[in-house]
Amino acid sequence: MNDSPFLSQLEQRTQQVKITLANLEAERTRIENLIGQLQPLVPQYDALISAERLIGEQNIQLHSMESQQAEEQPTQHNGWDQPAEQHHESEHPWG
Repeated sequence: MNDSPFLSQLEQRTQQVKITLANLEAERTRIENLIGQLQPLVPQYDALISAERLIGEQNIQLHSMESQQAEEQPTQHNGWDQPAEQHHESEHPWG
């Protein structure tokens, strides 16, 4: 009978499949446990991401406001900052 080697190979393959399934089940259980540990952290993580995004937006607005204020402030000059053509001759002691 030639069925004996075929049945033996089929039995071996069946055992291999059972072992693979048992390993997959153990891996699924391990992953579910990890997910269970991470789930309480998700709301905190989401809150941190929201806070970081808000800080970034506020930082952009702050820089925008600072640049607008810098543009709106009148430039103050003292005598040393003014170009030479704005000085009158009478202001110079030599001329």
